[in-house]
Amino acid sequence: MDRRLRRTLVRGVLMAGWLVAAGCVDNPIWLPDLDPAFHRCEVQPVFDNSCSTLACHGDGRRPFHVFTRNRLRLEGEITDLNQPLTQAEIDANFDNARGFASDRAQESWLLKKPLEPSAGGWFHIGKERFEGEDVWTTTDDPNYQVVLRWLAGEVGDPTCVAKGSL
Repeated sequence: MDRRLRRTLVRGVLMAGWLVAAGCVDNPIWLPDLDPAFHRCEVQPVFDNSCSTLACHGDGRRPFHVFTRNRLRLEGEITDLNQPLTQAEIDANFDNARGFASDRAQESWLLKKPLEPSAGGWFHIGKERFEGEDVWTTTDDPNYQVVLRWLAGEVGDPTCVAKGSL
């Protein structure tokens, strides 16, 4: 992706976040209508396992961050780290992920950033920082497919219990 376009997109996402945080937008139309149950029980475990280390998206200073057991938490003491996620953390993870979605599922930052550039992805500093490979090396990766299905509108069982939430 061209550097200028990337900078413009980042500014747009940040501006939208600031407007919502400031209460200027009651119903932000830019957030796609995605299923919270599918996110909670299928997508959240992918982000927990692949993205939420404290050195990556388990850092609350990052625009895309993930609350996870034994890592980043919204509140509480160090002794509370292993407690199940609170509803506020589940909701925050859902809304944060929706903020990086796109109306064209395959063009979403959630899929493009962690995907190997040779497979159509964008540069991801995590690959260099940890001297490894990108989260997904191909679009055939099962976890890539889970996130794609959610972004494409797949709906989950509203009664599902997220792994590790009990």
